[in-house]
Amino acid sequence: MSAKENSGTTVLPESSRELSKSETGGDDALALSITAPKIGAVLRDSSGTVIMAMSKIEESVEESEAIELLAIFRGMQLCVNMRIQNLLVESDSKMVIEALQTDSMLNSFLGVLYQEVKIFDTHFVNCNYSHIYRECNMVAHKLARHAQWVDDICVWLDSIPNCISQAIWLDNCL
Repeated sequence: MSAKENSGTTVLPESSRELSKSETGGDDALALSITAPKIGAVLRDSSGTVIMAMSKIEESVEESEAIELLAIFRGMQLCVNMRIQNLLVESDSKMVIEALQTDSMLNSFLGVLYQEVKIFDTHFVNCNYSHIYRECNMVAHKLARHAQWVDDICVWLDSIPNCISQAIWLDNCL
Protein backbone atom coordinates (compact mmCIF):
# COMPACT_ATOMS: atom_id res chain seq x y z
CA MET A 1 0.00 0.00 0.00
CA SER A 2 1.50 3.34 -0.95
CA ALA A 3 1.40 6.44 1.24
CA LYS A 4 -0.97 8.09 -1.23
CA GLU A 5 -3.56 5.40 -0.59
CA ASN A 6 -3.35 5.54 3.20
CA SER A 7 -5.47 7.71 5.41
CA GLY A 8 -2.95 8.57 8.09
CA THR A 9 0.63 9.29 9.05
CA THR A 10 2.61 9.75 12.22
CA VAL A 11 5.58 12.09 12.49
CA LEU A 12 8.05 11.24 15.22
CA PRO A 13 10.66 13.97 15.60
CA GLU A 14 13.70 13.56 17.79
CA SER A 15 16.81 15.47 18.82
CA SER A 16 19.90 13.27 19.01
CA ARG A 17 17.96 10.50 20.75
CA GLU A 18 16.19 7.27 19.94
CA LEU A 19 12.52 7.30 19.01
CA SER A 20 9.42 5.46 20.08
CA LYS A 21 7.64 3.30 17.56
CA SER A 22 4.20 4.57 16.66
CA GLU A 23 1.29 2.72 18.22
CA THR A 24 -1.37 4.35 16.08
CA GLY A 25 -3.04 1.32 14.57
CA GLY A 26 -3.80 1.87 10.90
CA ASP A 27 -1.73 5.00 10.43
CA ASP A 28 1.52 5.27 8.52
CA ALA A 29 4.47 6.20 10.69
CA LEU A 30 7.16 8.74 9.87
CA ALA A 31 10.02 8.82 12.35
CA LEU A 32 12.56 11.60 12.44
CA SER A 33 15.83 12.01 14.26
CA ILE A 34 18.16 14.97 14.37
CA THR A 35 21.78 14.69 15.46
CA ALA A 36 23.41 18.14 15.37
CA PRO A 37 22.51 19.47 11.89
CA LYS A 38 21.54 16.05 10.43
CA ILE A 39 18.00 14.69 10.02
CA GLY A 40 16.87 11.14 9.41
CA ALA A 41 13.31 10.12 8.55
CA VAL A 42 11.46 6.92 7.81
CA LEU A 43 7.87 6.63 6.55
CA ARG A 44 6.08 3.36 7.23
CA ASP A 45 2.70 2.08 6.19
CA SER A 46 0.15 0.71 8.66
CA SER A 47 1.86 -2.70 8.74
CA GLY A 48 5.29 -1.21 9.51
CA THR A 49 6.71 -1.65 6.01
CA VAL A 50 9.14 1.10 5.05
CA ILE A 51 7.79 3.28 2.24
CA MET A 52 10.46 5.96 2.33
CA ALA A 53 13.70 6.70 4.17
CA MET A 54 15.63 9.97 4.15
CA SER A 55 18.93 11.40 5.39
CA LYS A 56 19.42 15.17 5.20
CA ILE A 57 21.96 17.77 6.26
CA GLU A 58 20.40 20.87 7.83
CA GLU A 59 21.63 24.27 8.89
CA SER A 60 23.03 24.32 12.42
CA VAL A 61 20.36 24.58 15.09
CA GLU A 62 21.45 24.67 18.71
CA GLU A 63 18.35 24.96 20.89
CA SER A 64 16.57 21.64 21.49
CA GLU A 65 13.12 23.21 21.16
CA ALA A 66 14.07 24.64 17.75
CA ILE A 67 15.48 21.27 16.68
CA GLU A 68 12.23 19.53 17.61
CA LEU A 69 10.20 22.12 15.71
CA LEU A 70 12.46 21.85 12.66
CA ALA A 71 12.12 18.05 12.72
CA ILE A 72 8.34 18.34 12.87
CA PHE A 73 8.34 20.88 10.04
CA ARG A 74 10.56 18.70 7.79
CA GLY A 75 8.40 15.66 8.52
CA MET A 76 5.28 17.59 7.61
CA GLN A 77 6.91 18.71 4.33
CA LEU A 78 7.56 15.07 3.42
CA CYS A 79 4.00 14.07 4.26
CA VAL A 80 2.48 16.92 2.21
CA ASN A 81 4.61 15.90 -0.78
CA MET A 82 3.40 12.31 -0.41
CA ARG A 83 -0.22 13.52 -0.23
CA ILE A 84 -0.85 12.12 3.23
CA GLN A 85 -4.33 13.11 4.44
CA ASN A 86 -4.30 12.43 8.19
CA LEU A 87 -1.30 13.25 10.32
CA LEU A 88 -0.43 12.43 13.90
CA VAL A 89 2.73 14.26 15.00
CA GLU A 90 4.43 12.56 17.93
CA SER A 91 7.41 13.92 19.85
CA ASP A 92 9.12 13.22 23.15
CA SER A 93 9.33 16.98 23.73
CA LYS A 94 6.30 17.52 25.93
CA MET A 95 6.83 21.30 25.89
CA VAL A 96 6.75 21.48 22.07
CA ILE A 97 3.70 19.21 21.78
CA GLU A 98 1.75 21.13 24.44
CA ALA A 99 2.66 24.43 22.76
CA LEU A 100 1.46 23.13 19.37
CA GLN A 101 -1.77 21.82 20.91
CA THR A 102 -2.57 25.14 22.61
CA ASP A 103 -0.96 27.68 20.26
CA SER A 104 0.66 29.15 23.38
CA MET A 105 4.12 29.81 21.91
CA LEU A 106 3.22 31.84 18.82
CA ASN A 107 4.55 35.03 20.49
CA SER A 108 7.72 33.41 21.86
CA PHE A 109 11.30 33.65 20.57
CA LEU A 110 10.57 30.65 18.31
CA GLY A 111 7.08 31.92 17.45
CA VAL A 112 7.83 32.15 13.72
CA LEU A 113 8.83 28.48 13.62
CA TYR A 114 5.77 27.47 15.67
CA GLN A 115 3.64 29.53 13.28
CA GLU A 116 5.15 27.81 10.22
CA VAL A 117 4.34 24.39 11.69
CA LYS A 118 0.77 25.48 12.49
CA ILE A 119 0.34 26.84 8.94
CA PHE A 120 1.60 23.53 7.55
CA ASP A 121 -0.93 21.52 9.56
CA THR A 122 -3.72 23.14 7.51
CA HIS A 123 -2.50 21.08 4.52
CA PHE A 124 -3.92 17.93 6.14
CA VAL A 125 -7.51 16.82 6.58
CA ASN A 126 -6.61 15.94 10.19
CA CYS A 127 -3.45 16.94 12.05
CA ASN A 128 -2.99 16.08 15.72
CA TYR A 129 -0.05 16.34 18.12
CA SER A 130 0.83 13.78 20.77
CA HIS A 131 3.59 13.38 23.36
CA ILE A 132 5.38 10.00 23.34
CA TYR A 133 8.40 8.39 25.00
CA ARG A 134 11.64 7.72 23.12
CA GLU A 135 12.58 4.11 23.82
CA CYS A 136 12.26 2.12 20.61
CA ASN A 137 12.95 3.49 17.13
CA MET A 138 16.64 3.49 16.18
CA VAL A 139 15.88 3.67 12.44
CA ALA A 140 15.59 7.45 12.19
CA HIS A 141 18.58 7.91 14.48
CA LYS A 142 20.72 5.73 12.19
CA LEU A 143 19.48 7.64 9.15
CA ALA A 144 20.48 10.89 10.84
CA ARG A 145 23.94 9.49 11.50
CA HIS A 146 24.12 8.39 7.87
CA ALA A 147 23.53 12.02 6.82
CA GLN A 148 27.19 12.77 7.56
CA TRP A 149 27.92 11.05 4.23
CA VAL A 150 25.25 13.03 2.32
CA ASP A 151 25.86 16.36 0.53
CA ASP A 152 22.30 17.65 1.04
CA ILE A 153 19.58 14.99 0.94
CA CYS A 154 19.31 11.31 0.07
CA VAL A 155 15.89 9.68 -0.27
CA TRP A 156 15.10 5.99 -0.70
CA LEU A 157 11.60 5.17 -1.98
CA ASP A 158 10.19 1.66 -1.57
CA SER A 159 13.63 0.43 -0.50
CA ILE A 160 15.89 0.70 2.50
CA PRO A 161 19.57 1.56 2.82
CA ASN A 162 21.82 -1.07 4.40
CA CYS A 163 22.60 1.25 7.32
CA ILE A 164 19.10 0.75 8.76
CA SER A 165 18.19 -2.84 7.84
CA GLN A 166 19.12 -4.27 11.26
CA ALA A 167 17.40 -1.41 13.11
CA ILE A 168 14.21 -2.03 11.11
CA TRP A 169 14.33 -5.70 12.02
CA LEU A 170 14.78 -4.82 15.71
CA ASP A 171 11.95 -2.26 15.54
CA ASN A 172 9.59 -4.85 14.12
CA CYS A 173 10.44 -7.20 17.00
CA LEU A 174 9.37 -4.66 19.63
